[in-house]
Amino acid sequence: MKYIAKRILQFIPTLLLITLITFGLTRIAPGDPVESRYKENVGIEKGMIVDSIVYRSLSHEMGLDKPVFYFTIHPQPVSIFYLPRFHWNGSDNQYQHWLFGIMKGDFGTSYSDQRTVADKLATPLLITLAMSLSSMLLSFGLAVPLGVYTATHRGSRLERLITNSLFAFYAVPLFWLATLAVVFLTNNSYSLKIASVGLEDLPSDASGWVKIVENIPHFILPVACISLHSLAFIARQMRGSMVEALEQEYIKTAKAKGLGRGAIVWKHAFRNSLFPLITLIGQSFSAVVAGSLVVEIIFNIPGMGWEAYKAVNQNDYPMVYAVVLLGAIMTLTGSLIADILYRWANPRL
Repeated sequence: MKYIAKRILQFIPTLLLITLITFGLTRIAPGDPVESRYKENVGIEKGMIVDSIVYRSLSHEMGLDKPVFYFTIHPQPVSIFYLPRFHWNGSDNQYQHWLFGIMKGDFGTSYSDQRTVADKLATPLLITLAMSLSSMLLSFGLAVPLGVYTATHRGSRLERLITNSLFAFYAVPLFWLATLAVVFLTNNSYSLKIASVGLEDLPSDASGWVKIVENIPHFILPVACISLHSLAFIARQMRGSMVEALEQEYIKTAKAKGLGRGAIVWKHAFRNSLFPLITLIGQSFSAVVAGSLVVEIIFNIPGMGWEAYKAVNQNDYPMVYAVVLLGAIMTLTGSLIADILYRWANPRL
C-alpha cells in the first residue's frame, strides 16, 4: 500500500505538466473559437467581418477575455542587457478557472453547442469503453493461448500456419482492414451483409447503456477489426517471450525433476514470460478512453476518438482538455497496474 500510495502521489505533478502542455498547445493552435461560434450561431459565410461588439460579448461569455496564464512574458529588444519582462496577471486567469473546475468535477462547457462537456462525452465514452474493453478481452484472451501454443509446438504445421497468419494480420494496416470489412460485409452487392455501418437512431432521452445494448450487432465488425489487428502483435510478443523462457536453465531443471508438461509450461515458463504482456496491458489503458479514430470514422461510430477529432477542428478547448486529461489518467492508471503486476509476477523486483 505504501508503494501504491507513493506511485499515485507521483501522478499529480505529471498530470499538472500534461494540463500545462495541453493548455499551451491549444492556445497556439490556429483558429478562433469565438469567431467559430459567432459564425455558427449567426450563419454568416467565411470571410465576412465579425461584429466587434458581439465578438467581445461572446468572448466575455466564454471567459476568453481573461488573461491566459498567471503571468505574461513581454519580449524586449535583442540585447545582452535586456531580459524578458514578466507581468503578473493574478489568479483570475483562464488556466486557473479551468483547473479549479476540474478539481470540482466540472469539465466546463463546450464552445460549439453550449452543452456541458460531461453530458456531451457521457455517451461517446460509454460507446468507446464498450468497444475497447470488448476488443481487449477478445485480443488478449485469444493471443495468450495462441502465443503459448506456437511457442511449445515450434516446427509443427499448425504452428507455422498460425504464425504466418498472425504475421499477415500484423502487416495489414488497420484502416485497410476496416475498409475491406465495410465494403464486403456491410454491402448487399456482395450478398455478405452481416452488419450495418453507424448506429441505430434511438430517442434522445435514451440512456447510454440502452444505446449500447440496442447497437450490439453494429459493434461486431469494429471490435473484430481492432481485435484482429491487436491479436497478431500480442500473440507474437507472447510467443517470443515464451520461447525465451522455455530455453532457460530452470526449465531444464524442472524437466530433470520429472515435472509434468503442464506444470512446466503454465506454472514456471508462463509466469516468467508475462513481462511483455503486462507492458502491453498497461499501454492498452489509454486506448480504452481514446478509442480508435480510424475505426470510428470508417464505421461512423460516435465514440471518443470521433468527438476528439471534431473538438480539435472546432477549437473546442474544453472538450480537448477533457479528452486529453481522461487519456492521461488512464495511461497513468495503466502504468500503475503494470508496476503492480510486475511485482506480482516477480517479487524480486
